[in-house]
Amino acid sequence: MKQTETVIAMPIGPNAEYANICDTIESIYHFITSSNVIILIDDSWKKTGLCVKERFPDIIILPTPWNYGPDAGLYLTLSIGYTFALENYNFDALLKIDDDTLIIGHNPEIDAIEYFKEHPDCEIIGSFRTDCNGDPRDFSCPSNQIAKEMGFRSLLKSPLKRLKGWFFLRKIYDQSIHNGYEAGEHCLGGAYFISRSCIERLYENNLLSHQEISWSRLQEDHIFSLLAHSVGFKNGDFATNSLPIGIRWRGLPCSPEELVRRKKKITHSTRFFSNMSEQEIRQYFKEQREKDKALL
Repeated sequence: MKQTETVIAMPIGPNAEYANICDTIESIYHFITSSNVIILIDDSWKKTGLCVKERFPDIIILPTPWNYGPDAGLYLTLSIGYTFALENYNFDALLKIDDDTLIIGHNPEIDAIEYFKEHPDCEIIGSFRTDCNGDPRDFSCPSNQIAKEMGFRSLLKSPLKRLKGWFFLRKIYDQSIHNGYEAGEHCLGGAYFISRSCIERLYENNLLSHQEISWSRLQEDHIFSLLAHSVGFKNGDFATNSLPIGIRWRGLPCSPEELVRRKKKITHSTRFFSNMSEQEIRQYFKEQREKDKALL
């Protein structure tokens, strides 16, 4: 068992671009200075991870046994990474990021570890009920999807395929509601921190890698929130005001300049902002890293 403060887990799919993955890793290396390990869970089935490892030999590549795909498939992909991290490292916090996420400020992992110490009941933290712009987040879509998938019509669509997973979801949902869960609540999956104790509890309760829910259209962040609540944990805000995370589901939540001005440390999604392309956004933050290096 190796000692490290932080694990960074990044799933990559068939559409992930080599250059963007490398740029995101460069941002991790620059801004996360405590001991860490980077795990790429490669669901691309194009050996993208191995190409990235040629450039960054210290990262760990975990290929999926077959292409899991999106939705609950991403939960299965991440379960591989979370299980590997738990079985091989003593760590304080795990940062889950997508390949269109960037680290843009120093040591968000230290802030997260301190947050977990101060809020021991909050074990998944990120953009939660209110986003970094102060706008309320809407949980109605995942709430409706959960209700739909736990209904009898969903089961009757393919009873032999869905029965075991259907019972599993209903059981977990009932446990979560008992523990104060609001249907659909979650921290946005573009970037969030999850504590070791949470992953440990999920592992001990056999809640990782449930292949029987592979048919579910729930997203991984919806599923992990549901699972965490079922074992007594909660979500926490790590995005509002001066907190480090500045993310939105599609595109950046505000301009790159505004993110820097507000001292945000993690952002998503780099795909676009207004008329800016992903290349322009990544170039802006690359230049910011170069300026930061000059000051060190």
